[in-house]
Amino acid sequence: MVGGGQKGSWQLGFVAASLTDQNKGIDRFYEVAQRVAAQIPGTHALVVGDGKVKAPMVTEFLGLTRDTETLNAAYAAMDVLVVPSRMETFGQVSVEAQASGTPVWAFAVGGLPETLRKGESGQLFTFGDTAGMAESIIAAARGGRLEKMDQAGAEFVRREFDAVMVARRYLGVYKEMIKAV
Repeated sequence: MVGGGQKGSWQLGFVAASLTDQNKGIDRFYEVAQRVAAQIPGTHALVVGDGKVKAPMVTEFLGLTRDTETLNAAYAAMDVLVVPSRMETFGQVSVEAQASGTPVWAFAVGGLPETLRKGESGQLFTFGDTAGMAESIIAAARGGRLEKMDQAGAEFVRREFDAVMVARRYLGVYKEMIKAV
């Protein structure tokens, strides 16, 4: 079943601290969203971030929030989070979305490939391939694959980004560095 958020609607999400940051790519997000909306009736955008941008389609702007509960609720309301960034050091929004049970479609830039499992918890694309990204979202939605990705993403984040696991990895890196000295 295609849908989420409100009855009869389908929500593509975008999250950035600043909506006007060209590296985050809200213009590329809307390219994807409009293509999806042309194929999946009821699609609208759910956008989180500071700033004002012109929306070429139905968009719910939540503004910038640092409140964890509100942000988790926003991620959970999304059917797919789109991360169309030009560059990302890590990809925190990718991890946050998956922890909330939302699959991620992103460009394979910077650290983003390490934040999801392609085909399991989301998809990765060459930078700028908004058409391919949109087609893939449509196919996954119509093929009923998103629910499995929701669960796989949440499990992946619990396994790979648990605070204790991350601390152990850092400790391992520090121990290797000390040995090398």
